[in-house]
Amino acid sequence: MKIIGTKAQTLKRLQPLVSKATILDQVIFTVKEWRGNPDEVLTRITKAFTEGYLIIRSSALVEDSLVDSHAGKFRSESGIRISDEQSICTAVESVISSYAENGGADDLNEVLVQPYIEDVALSGVLFTRTPYGAPYIVVNYDDTTKRTDTVTSGKGTELKETIIYRHSPALIVPNQFIARLIEVASELLMYGARLKIITRNISLNKSVSAMRLWGIALSRLHKNQELQVVSSAITHQDLENCGASYIDLGGVVNLMNSIPDSKAAILFFETPEGGIRASLRTEKNNVDIAKIARLFGGGGHKKAAGFTIDGKLKLKGREWEIILK
Repeated sequence: MKIIGTKAQTLKRLQPLVSKATILDQVIFTVKEWRGNPDEVLTRITKAFTEGYLIIRSSALVEDSLVDSHAGKFRSESGIRISDEQSICTAVESVISSYAENGGADDLNEVLVQPYIEDVALSGVLFTRTPYGAPYIVVNYDDTTKRTDTVTSGKGTELKETIIYRHSPALIVPNQFIARLIEVASELLMYGARLKIITRNISLNKSVSAMRLWGIALSRLHKNQELQVVSSAITHQDLENCGASYIDLGGVVNLMNSIPDSKAAILFFETPEGGIRASLRTEKNNVDIAKIARLFGGGGHKKAAGFTIDGKLKLKGREWEIILK
């Protein structure tokens, strides 16, 4: 049975399967459906949810995929009163516009509508392995603000992190919520994708175009010895020359991040809209790259973040420059 799809598809497929967690009801529609008949979509939403508040969430084709997460890249709008159809329309348009603003425009992108939860005890992101496959559960979370977007947006100032060996008994975990999350994660692993196959697909099953693009990115690696940061750059022309697409860049920055004696990795690449996207990664516990991303209006997690600026890349001698527009 296929489980992994878009964010919305994955949640829908898991909903009848899980017993240790509750996946809230949802209404899913594509950008094409919204553009074609917004009144019909609104009717579906108001029939599914009759009172309270909603959250209008992104579910782009490139989001939460087997290649990249793009966490915090696209907008979600929360606290929308179900009785206010105009606010619902405005929120949907905001989510859809964030796709185009961040290089992910596609008529098949989805929008996910669910009930909005208030007075949240803990929210965040859980990983069942480290990026290198080690069997540790990593939880980045906020148990202070009662908000649900502080981790994924990268804008939280009171975030915490817990790392636990995946086979540890729940009894040794002091935080009751984290202990419950481990139980939920264990159940989800029963339905999840197989790590060896994912690793093989990401590392080996690359097209010739993608391998050429990766080769260019690796050939341009530059290390700032003072900051111990490695970086590289890919232009729109590189994509055309290789016959590659934006999706083919998935995984490059993670590979760069594996270089010994470096604290972080940054991949700069030109977007179809004429801007520059920066993807940042680190494995160091004492480095918070989300803070860097926030300086440029971006966001993400402590160890995976990104931002977009209005400009273009230019080669000057042996170094790349960012020319702001």
